Amino acid sequence: LTMSQKDLSVVMCCLNSVIGGHLSRQERRPVPLLIFVGCCKTLLLLVQRFGKQLYPCVPLMISVLHSVMNSCLHLSADENLRSYTSEFTRLCESLVAHREVYRKHVVGLILDFTNHLGRNNMPHIIKDALLPSIYCLLDMLTIHETKQLNAMMDVSCKSIFRSVYRSYKK
Repeated sequence: LTMSQKDLSVVMCCLNSVIGGHLSRQERRPVPLLIFVGCCKTLLLLVQRFGKQLYPCVPLMISVLHSVMNSCLHLSADENLRSYTSEFTRLCESLVAHREVYRKHVVGLILDFTNHLGRNNMPHIIKDALLPSIYCLLDMLTIHETKQLNAMMDVSCKSIFRSVYRSYKK
C-alpha cells in the first residue's frame, strides 16, 4: 500500500472530523468507543507504516492528537475510560520513535493537559488514566522544550506541572 502526502493529509482531516476536532467544547459529545478506537488504530497504522511520509504533515497530526486527547479529557469516569486512554497512550508511544520531528510540537499537548488540570476539576481517575500518555510525550522533550513549556505556563499551571513532572521522573 502506498499513499501520497496528500492522501495522508486527507485521511487525517477525516479522522479529525470524526473525532470532533472541528467542534467547540459546547458542541462536543463523547465519541462512541468503537469509532474512537477505529480512528486511533488508523492513526497508529499511519505512524507505523508511513512514519517518515507523515513528517510534512506534523501540524495536522498534532491537531488530530489534540482532538483525541480532548476527547479523553472530556470523558466521564466510567468503565470505558481505560479503553479510550489506552488507545491514546499507544499513539503517543508510537511517536517516541520519531521524537526528533514531534518533540517541538507535543509541547502544546502537554500544556493543554496541564491547563486542563489547573482550570477544571478533573477527576483523579481521568488524570491517572492519561498520565502514561503524558509521560510518553515528556520522553520526547529535551531540556530546550522543557524550558519552553515552563515559560508558556502561568504560576498555577507551573505548580501543577511540577507535580506531574516529579511523578514522571520517579
